[in-house]
Amino acid sequence: MSSKVLNINVGLLGHIDSGKTSLAKALSTTQSTSCYDKSPQSRERGITIDLGFSSVRMSCPKHLIPETDPLAAGVGGTDAVTSDWTLQMTFVDCPGHSSLIKTIVGGAQIIDIMVLVVDVMKGIQTQTAECLVIGAITCDKLVVALNKVDLIPENKREIAVEKMSKRIAKTLENTRFKSAPIIAVAAHPTDQNEHNANTAGSVESDVISDAIGIEALLNTICQQISYPKRSPKGELILSVDHCFSIRGSGTVLTGTIIQGSIAVNDPQTQCVKLGFDDLAPQQSSPGFMSAVYAVIASLNTIAYYKGKYATKAKFHISVLHETVIAKSTFFKITDQSTNNCDNSFDFERQYSYVEELDKDFDPKQYFVLLEFERPVILNTGALYIASKLDTDIHANVCRLAFYGNILKTFCDKNYAENDLQNVKIFKMKSKEGIVDRISNEYEVIVKNLLKKETNVQNFVGLRVVLSSGDEGVIDGGFGQSGKVKVRIPNGIQDKSLISSSKKKQTNNENSNNTQIKALLQFKRYIYDSHKKMIQN
Repeated sequence: MSSKVLNINVGLLGHIDSGKTSLAKALSTTQSTSCYDKSPQSRERGITIDLGFSSVRMSCPKHLIPETDPLAAGVGGTDAVTSDWTLQMTFVDCPGHSSLIKTIVGGAQIIDIMVLVVDVMKGIQTQTAECLVIGAITCDKLVVALNKVDLIPENKREIAVEKMSKRIAKTLENTRFKSAPIIAVAAHPTDQNEHNANTAGSVESDVISDAIGIEALLNTICQQISYPKRSPKGELILSVDHCFSIRGSGTVLTGTIIQGSIAVNDPQTQCVKLGFDDLAPQQSSPGFMSAVYAVIASLNTIAYYKGKYATKAKFHISVLHETVIAKSTFFKITDQSTNNCDNSFDFERQYSYVEELDKDFDPKQYFVLLEFERPVILNTGALYIASKLDTDIHANVCRLAFYGNILKTFCDKNYAENDLQNVKIFKMKSKEGIVDRISNEYEVIVKNLLKKETNVQNFVGLRVVLSSGDEGVIDGGFGQSGKVKVRIPNGIQDKSLISSSKKKQTNNENSNNTQIKALLQFKRYIYDSHKKMIQN
């Protein structure tokens, strides 16, 4: 028996009733406690409602053997394998129903390669397209399984499969999977006579044919996969996907390790007690992941989403196996010359508030603050996907809006008061008034710049630019009507304005043609509790 096992997680995604579970059964030799729709709820509804896990083991191709292994040097000059290595494909059977997209997203985040299952009789459907988008976000490789080819008469099968394959290839042209292989399969074929009998309303036959194309599909998956990227360093993080009881052992959790490593009899391994309280888990050992109330994350939009990306809008955020509603605040780097290739966030940098995202924005310059309606357990660097799951499931629209990685976390329940003040996101503010009169060469009176009830003292010392080109500073209030005195340190350059102003006062004129506008611009940090006004 092989002493070394390389595990590859293969996601099976597709529209409901495309045959994903049947395909998982045809591909697998080992089943788990949660595969093939074993749960009572799945059997009652007749659909997959949770993630299913099963696997198959085979000889490990040489291109998947780690470079540290002697065989990786190419001993023998062939694609031969050593008995020390076995490839294990773990199939993650994801639901296909549109209402279960939260589970689909959770399953997709742990896969290394995706198999998109398409019903050959129906082609690309709404959830097929959504699964394709999820796949493009979560993995690099795709194989299309064109399922149920047994439903096509043999004399027409080749032409029909070729026609559908071309349609799918056309769909994939504008995605990262444009060269994805397409394999025709029949995961659970029935005898053609039985199919004809069923169509005619006759009694079903017990004759079941062998699955079609399974070996070709397995070989294709083997050719497409590469050595998976893992993160063995850092604290152990296990993404739990199932929980069940075993008599004599108690409750057992199963899941996928997304960071760190663990080994049998490892002296560093600690048993951690988990509390499954929705509000906050119990922390019972050092390094335990804390509840997170808000995050700052990188941002990439999804081209197929047709809704708006507006600040303060709420989205469903799926991260690991959690989905929670969050309020979004979009912001961007102000210094366009800054090279932010690593897409990093810096508390020392200033950022500009964004009311609504443009479709052609540069993702390296933009970020999003997500404030969760309830705390979530997650780790820095985790992938998230934002969606609008309250959209009508029967509408032919993409519900997936944007995605990215978690950059900063806020674990304090009072993060809004204690932490967000360190996030320097500002809004530009602008106020415009009119020079009511010129008192002298060094002072003007401006009206309509501030409201009557505004505390003028808060604005004293701020710079004002006149449409005449002169610059001044607010010196204080004037009267009780909201007018302000603006001091011109260098004096008014155009002396004719002074005499013109005096003539207006003498003749009591108020000509719009000679009006001088006063512009006040400043920025205010949106999370500054003191609401200070700042000018460069």
